[in-house]
Amino acid sequence: MYNAPFNRGLDLKVIRKVRSRRRRSNVILVLTSEGGDAAAAYRISRVFQDFYDKFTVFVPGWCKSAGTLCALGAHELVVSDYGELGPLDVQLRRRDEIGEYGSGLDVTETLRQVREQTFQAFEAYMLQIINRSTNAVSFKLAAELAAKMAVQLYEPVSRQIDPIQVGEQARAMTVATSYGERLQLGGQNVKPGMLSVLIESYPSHDFMIDRQEAESLFERVRAPTDLEQKLADSMGAEALFPGQEPLVNYICSQKEVSHEQVQVEPKNTSAGPKQRTKRAPNGSAAHDEEPAGKAVEGRSNEVVPAP
Repeated sequence: MYNAPFNRGLDLKVIRKVRSRRRRSNVILVLTSEGGDAAAAYRISRVFQDFYDKFTVFVPGWCKSAGTLCALGAHELVVSDYGELGPLDVQLRRRDEIGEYGSGLDVTETLRQVREQTFQAFEAYMLQIINRSTNAVSFKLAAELAAKMAVQLYEPVSRQIDPIQVGEQARAMTVATSYGERLQLGGQNVKPGMLSVLIESYPSHDFMIDRQEAESLFERVRAPTDLEQKLADSMGAEALFPGQEPLVNYICSQKEVSHEQVQVEPKNTSAGPKQRTKRAPNGSAAHDEEPAGKAVEGRSNEVVPAP
């Protein structure tokens, strides 16, 4: 289960956990994230590709931006009725603004709009000059006059575009493309040409990509099985929405609980981890450690029985 933003440091935590586990052939990553650092998402997806023969990403709820990038590396994509991915346009911090981000496509779209609007103004001016002069003005002279008028109209707008910012955003978009190309080679699940669609073709960064939309982008997309949906339901809101604190952990079967190193402290101990028991839908028990007295990294290490 990964319910967290993609940050450097959490990628190392995932790598450590994957390396410390007993090897299995397949893995399902239950992924809920609002996005984050592209490099962290790339490393996390990469380690699952390297350590498992089949890597499945299960999207039970909100999975956006860098979460979609991580899903590109999966051999199979499972999307619930609540699940939604998002486009891959890189979000960049706005200059002279605190805490505000904009899409890496903003400048590209601005240039496109200026180009189109300038040409439309030139065309309209030229045709009007010719028509209103009843062809007394030659095409050459009309074109020269129209060009001057269009330039005077849109030159102030063009001057506000910073060439350095154009280059920075172009390079940032190249990073997303390069990571995506490498991940899709391992997963072989992205349809030809669809990576560029994910990066460039959606109108907004928060555009919702549901299961039906995902089927047009990926080769292998399916709804969750009954068991997978029960697993997501047992997690509640943590499967649907990004939490306040990172949750990064393996979900174990009840049989595996005995192999985990879970320390049980006396009930009256004032310091150290307290143990509480949860009941799964099938009646089996699961234990997790709750920190007492001091903060620990992320959330408590939960061991949740599979339904």
